[in-house]
Amino acid sequence: VTTIRVSNDTELGDKFTEFKNGFYWPLGIASFTNPLGKSQDSASELNDGIISRENLDYNRWCNWVGGCTRTEDWAGIIFGLEAVTNKYIDNLDVDFYLDASAEVPASYVIEYYDGEPFTKRPEDPDNVDSGHPTGVNENWKAVTNLVLAEGELSGTETNHFSFDMVETCAIRIRMQCQSGKCVGITEMSASDKLDEFRAEMGKFIRP
Repeated sequence: VTTIRVSNDTELGDKFTEFKNGFYWPLGIASFTNPLGKSQDSASELNDGIISRENLDYNRWCNWVGGCTRTEDWAGIIFGLEAVTNKYIDNLDVDFYLDASAEVPASYVIEYYDGEPFTKRPEDPDNVDSGHPTGVNENWKAVTNLVLAEGELSGTETNHFSFDMVETCAIRIRMQCQSGKCVGITEMSASDKLDEFRAEMGKFIRP
C-alpha cells in the first residue's frame, strides 16, 4: 500500500463509497451491530446515501447492547462495484447518530486496509470476525496527518476528515465508547478527486 502526500488542493467529486443497487460493492461492514432485530440497525445503512438522525427512521448502524457494555467497535466500507477495488483516498465524512444511549465516541482512529487482497464478502457484514481479512486488526493501519475540519466531533453535523492519501480497498473508523454509552453512525462517505493532483514524489496520479 502506498502513502502519498498531496501538495495541492483539488475539488471533491463523486462519492465512490455509496451503495450501488444490484452490486455487492461498496459494502458497509462493522465489528459488531445491535443484535435486536426490531432496531433494524445494520452496517448496510453506513453507505446507503441517507443521513437521518431521526430515531424512528431506523437509518443507522449502532453497537448498542444492554447496559452499553461494549467499549470499542469499528465501522467501515469496502470499495468496489463488480469486484473489490483499490482507490486512492484522503478524505472521509462521518455522520454520527445520537439518542439517549448513543453518543459520539470518546476517542477514535481512522484506519485503512493493508492486508492481503480478497474477493469474497464477510459472512456477516454486521459482525465481521477474524474469519475474514477485514476482521483481523493487524491488517489495518492508522492514517497519518489526520485532521478534523470542524475541530471537535459533532453529533448533529457531518464530520469532515482529511489525511495523507493512501491506496486501499477499505476504510474504517475505530471508536472507543464513552462510559455507559454506545456509538451510532447514520452515514459514512468518501469522494473522488475531480482533477489530477501532483504528489510529492513528482508524479501525476488519477484516483
